[in-house]
Amino acid sequence: MKRIIIAMILTIIVVISLSAQTGKSNFYFDIGFGVGGGTTKVDGKDVADVFDKDVADVFVGLAKVGIRLPSSSMPIYLTFELSGTGNSYTVNKIDNMLVMCGTVQYNSYLLAPGVVVYPSPLFQLSVSLGYAYDAIATNVNIMDTNTGGGGFGMGASAAIDLGKRRNGVLFGINYHMASTEKIDTSYFGGFVKYVFREK
Repeated sequence: MKRIIIAMILTIIVVISLSAQTGKSNFYFDIGFGVGGGTTKVDGKDVADVFDKDVADVFVGLAKVGIRLPSSSMPIYLTFELSGTGNSYTVNKIDNMLVMCGTVQYNSYLLAPGVVVYPSPLFQLSVSLGYAYDAIATNVNIMDTNTGGGGFGMGASAAIDLGKRRNGVLFGINYHMASTEKIDTSYFGGFVKYVFREK
């Protein structure tokens, strides 16, 4: 994880340097958050059949960085995305005479290359395909938090881009999914992001 973050920082530095040399910003960056709803399956079983689903799920776009393709009339950026979703559940049950009360959140993280396209200056489309891994956060101490390792993940979004120059705000919807050996998660919701780009 540390190596990936360091690689992203180095990528940002290199892209900014190249943009400065050309006199035009070919750099893309966005960061933001959102809320929505999701599903989680552990060993093929829907977690909502066991725990209560009464908490909103969240999306966090930790960073998406990229560089614009030089010879495209339509703005197209090759990107790398680091993002995550959290599917939350309320635990309130008795199992083998043990009372379990609290919350559990199935977190899914996406680290993936992708592409951002602007069919028009106001409209943005984005898709990323790559590596995903899961983590379980809970205050119920007797719960099994083994996630089964990493797997495949993807993210896709459509957004309205409000901003005249290089700085703007994205309002949109997104879908994320991750499939590992033990846990499968999906998420759909709305988001808001800060974006830096040359439209």
